[in-house]
Amino acid sequence: MSVIGPAGIGKSRLAWEFLKYVDGLLERVWWHDGRSPAYGDGISFWALGEMVRGRARLQETDDEATTRAGIRTMLAEHVPDEAERAWIEPALLSLLGVESGAGSEQLFGAWRTFFERLAESGPVVMVFEDLHFADPGLLDFIDHLQEWSRTVRSSS
Repeated sequence: MSVIGPAGIGKSRLAWEFLKYVDGLLERVWWHDGRSPAYGDGISFWALGEMVRGRARLQETDDEATTRAGIRTMLAEHVPDEAERAWIEPALLSLLGVESGAGSEQLFGAWRTFFERLAESGPVVMVFEDLHFADPGLLDFIDHLQEWSRTVRSSS
């Protein structure tokens, strides 16, 4: 589901209310949020990077060794297949600026697979704030994710 509308109509408030609701559920829900900044070059996927950093319990200021360890630990927890972890890890590190990435098709697939593995253990929520500032690359990824999710059957 997507919620899109002009600034000031309450999209952020709706997300906040939904987070409060989700927080009260017994079922595990994987909540992610990220904001597209209004400035800067080289921050194409910033909002998505914030989501991954949050899931890995990393800070923007963490050094490379800490970032690598955090991503490795997170993947061990959420991606059971070792071969998939080996494929996803460099893509997530590329997203966080630690490694140079492959083509967008390969990155998109790896990023999507990470969130897909999370979804195997509970619903995944991704809140992209300030999408009007987003780079076309992030918009392409969101389109990729939405298109993929349309074909996935709900387990509930």
